[in-house]
Amino acid sequence: MNKNVANGGARFDTPDGIWPAEAARNPSRYVEFTVPVTAGSLTLDSIAAGGGSGGGSNMRWDIVYSMASDFSAPTALGTALSAVKDTLVTSTFPSLGVAVAAGQTLYLRVYPYNISGAASGKSIMLGNVVVSAVTN
Repeated sequence: MNKNVANGGARFDTPDGIWPAEAARNPSRYVEFTVPVTAGSLTLDSIAAGGGSGGGSNMRWDIVYSMASDFSAPTALGTALSAVKDTLVTSTFPSLGVAVAAGQTLYLRVYPYNISGAASGKSIMLGNVVVSAVTN
């Protein structure tokens, strides 16, 4: 659930405002970005995303992409990423070289999770998500 924009990033919260304690990503909780290729093709060069922990420093997030909408064949770019409270940190993943053909869609997901005890007042902050590619 989109909460607000602060500290340079959009904040996302759980629908009830309580983040459960989790040791790893929950496959049903994510923010998804899509890059559909309707004509021609492209080669994915890099992905960069700013992420942060709102309301505390115990949030973590994984950045994963897939060519399948159901994420049956995902590729993890970064796992257990973190930042100090209310600070965006950019994670960059260069030289990917992934071909995306006409009719395909690149799916990018950020999976946030809270590694401390269940708590309210926390959020995941995302900003400056950049997908760089070369068209063919």
